[in-house]
Amino acid sequence: MAEKRQTYPGAWGGRRSPSAERDLIYGVYVGETSSTLIFIPRSRAISLARVWNAIHTAKTWGEFRKKMQRKDYSLILYDEENQRKPNDAKFDPEDVTTSDGDYPSNPMDDMETILPFSVLTLGRPVAYREFFTIDPQYEAEALKILHSRRWRKKWKTERNDDLIREARGNWQI
Repeated sequence: MAEKRQTYPGAWGGRRSPSAERDLIYGVYVGETSSTLIFIPRSRAISLARVWNAIHTAKTWGEFRKKMQRKDYSLILYDEENQRKPNDAKFDPEDVTTSDGDYPSNPMDDMETILPFSVLTLGRPVAYREFFTIDPQYEAEALKILHSRRWRKKWKTERNDDLIREARGNWQI
């Protein structure tokens, strides 16, 4: 018998797959106005950090393409006509980043599809800009829930504030 998919309330009526990645990186992200705990699958954190590194360090489109993984690079529109830019063309980060968070995505966007609702609502639930924030004072409680015996598949967690910061790129909360 197949596992039932659980639906959690959220900005998009997010769904968490039973096979959701259980190897999480977490950390405290300190923004200009507030701080929040961010939980993200390890592979996604590494991928986002690579994307932001390419965006911040590439000088030409050729250099940018070399630094990107194919699956991430394929998401990028090169210009209005969707034409590939020459390798020696000057790379401008604003050509690929969006202020509304479409690309690269904000790791906080996925928390509602990854984490149990009991973690998302620690303290008082706050939907801020259509995603949940978790006050850093609830770190111990969040880990206690994730490591409890009630989950069939155990969550593996590692705190890595630097990787969380890199995965967030230039996002502010």
